[in-house]
Amino acid sequence: MQGWLKALLYFFAFLIVSFAAQFLGATIIKFSLDLNTTELRSTLLQPKYLHWMIVIVGLTFLSILLITWVFMKFIEKKPLQSIGLDIQNRSKDIMLGLILGFLLIAFGFVVLLTLGYLQIEGFSFDPLSTLTFVAILTFVALNEEIVMRGYILSRFMESMNRYIALAISALLFMLMHSMNPNLGLVPVINLFIAGIFLGISYIHTKNLWFPIALHFAWNFSQGPIFGFEVSGLKLQGIIQQEISGNPLITGGEFGLEGSLLVTILISICSVLIHLYYKNKAISHEPQAV
Repeated sequence: MQGWLKALLYFFAFLIVSFAAQFLGATIIKFSLDLNTTELRSTLLQPKYLHWMIVIVGLTFLSILLITWVFMKFIEKKPLQSIGLDIQNRSKDIMLGLILGFLLIAFGFVVLLTLGYLQIEGFSFDPLSTLTFVAILTFVALNEEIVMRGYILSRFMESMNRYIALAISALLFMLMHSMNPNLGLVPVINLFIAGIFLGISYIHTKNLWFPIALHFAWNFSQGPIFGFEVSGLKLQGIIQQEISGNPLITGGEFGLEGSLLVTILISICSVLIHLYYKNKAISHEPQAV
């Protein structure tokens, strides 16, 4: 079976099993808390109910592991970890991903603060909420990287040029987020570029731990630390802030990742990451004598 066909079959299977897992999780929560569907999202984002989100993202993670294992076992006939989950000697990649994700959001925060688009209104630190966000956003990063880079991108790379494969996987990543609230043209463009940004190291290393760490640090820094919306969702941050001014600069209600500032930042970083791995590969090539 062609790699591109396996990727598309997997993508549709992922949509089905993840929807079923999310529906099951939402049903458990609605029954437990006696909520209706319209109350569910707003309730779960409240600090005292936040831990219930772990039910949804945790069930989604289990469903993704299951469908990925099925495809790897019966179609690929390879171990699950071969999609890039081998963690041996990857501590440096994890650390670099965490640092880069934090620094990019911190840089955006400082730029908006300096230009007067952002005002700090206070600080609030709840250790339990922060730990809960760590768990939730770890699951989110694992889920999306296993699906989009670990299986889909790697299978597309079997059938075509790796850069074309990366672009197609980035398009699917963008489509996967097309139902997010407050979506606009710049956020859509940035979601596509984010797919490139998160996948550019994978086409060189075939390992997921750098993009997983980067994805987690990006989301966690953006919402629970600096108080921005995360892809249109408002999360309680340690820093309580208010954004005003041109949404092309600030990202508006979608959050920082809906701004042209982020467009520039992740585009530059994507190029730099690519050049780093390309030069590293060249330096390891055998020298002619």
